[in-house]
Amino acid sequence: MSKRTPSNKSLLMRRAIRRLLFGIVLTTSAMTSTMMMPPVRAADSARRDLGLTVDLAPVRERSGWRSPHLILVTPELHSNLEQLQQVAPQARIVELSADTAPQDI
Repeated sequence: MSKRTPSNKSLLMRRAIRRLLFGIVLTTSAMTSTMMMPPVRAADSARRDLGLTVDLAPVRERSGWRSPHLILVTPELHSNLEQLQQVAPQARIVELSADTAPQDI
């Protein structure tokens, strides 16, 4: 019996969906937190809830860091697309909406 291995495209799609879901969770957490408290406290609360730690060194200086190839953004960030493209010129930026098809990612 041969074991079926997922295709490269399938793996990329799974990673993109996982990142999208993480972004949705993070956005939802931040949105509900900010409704009840000031922005600084909301960010601290979201950081604690997610178990994140603050590090003074930029992520790009850590071993194993790679620049992003794909950045998924929500329509709320549409006004920031040009800035994103400037700081990550090698990345493909995809604005997600309810109508975004998986093959567009």
